[in-house]
Amino acid sequence: MTDHTYRRSSLFEQITEGMLFLSLVCLVSGLFLPAISIETLWLWTRPYSIVDGIRSFFDNDQIFLGVIVLFFSVILPLLKVAATFVVLGRFRLSGFASARLLGFMTTISKWAMADVFILALVVLILNGQVLTSSDIHLGMVLFTIGVLLSNASVFAVRALAVNDR
Repeated sequence: MTDHTYRRSSLFEQITEGMLFLSLVCLVSGLFLPAISIETLWLWTRPYSIVDGIRSFFDNDQIFLGVIVLFFSVILPLLKVAATFVVLGRFRLSGFASARLLGFMTTISKWAMADVFILALVVLILNGQVLTSSDIHLGMVLFTIGVLLSNASVFAVRALAVNDR
């Protein structure tokens, strides 16, 4: 029975690692692929990736908004995935450090979806343009999937850590 439990845990860890890797691929792809297109005055449509939106803030001297969106849309999600990989690989070796990192990841997860909604609103008002319509593209979908997969991975790693104690 012990072997059966170990195999289940090992398979669960492999699935979690796969979710984390897929999350990372989706997040990075979502940052660079067109996320939203904005049509202004029925004359022209311009697609924006998340990176384009962030770059636009810095180009237009809106440093504060650029830093906020950069932090919540790039740094925080990638930091969460990296921390989850570390805990998944090491939680059996050092309980205290992994527990602290796991707490940090849980805190980050609470903010992870905020970036998707903030980004959608911020890009819509990008450069103060009058909008007639906007469309969501693959970049936003992949980015959202990446955030959701990373959240699921955090919960899976928490379950593994609790079951290991």
